[in-house]
Amino acid sequence: MALDIYVGSLTRYYAQDWETAGARAAREMGASYEVVRAQSQPAEDAVTDPAVIQEAVVGWRASLEAGLRQHLTEGLSWDEEHRHRTLPTGRPGGLCWGSVARCSCGVPGLTPT
Repeated sequence: MALDIYVGSLTRYYAQDWETAGARAAREMGASYEVVRAQSQPAEDAVTDPAVIQEAVVGWRASLEAGLRQHLTEGLSWDEEHRHRTLPTGRPGGLCWGSVARCSCGVPGLTPT
């Protein structure tokens, strides 16, 4: 079991158009690999068209920006073009896990502010 960190557009994430670090390594070695998700299959009425997902994400982002406008020094913007770039995925190392555990336990001096 592993935790993979995804860094990419929300469009690509919700379209499930990305590969975990373990899956990539297995593919490159010609080995089999199974990604287990909370829902193994998308719901019957799930939106899977990346263009439709992207439109929804961009609309959500605009609504979020409008609601937060008074608190933002600049607008919200990130690239939702999902098909044209390689995505970094990776797994946190041991030091990262230790830091997460300490922060979640409320160790003085190590909790996020």
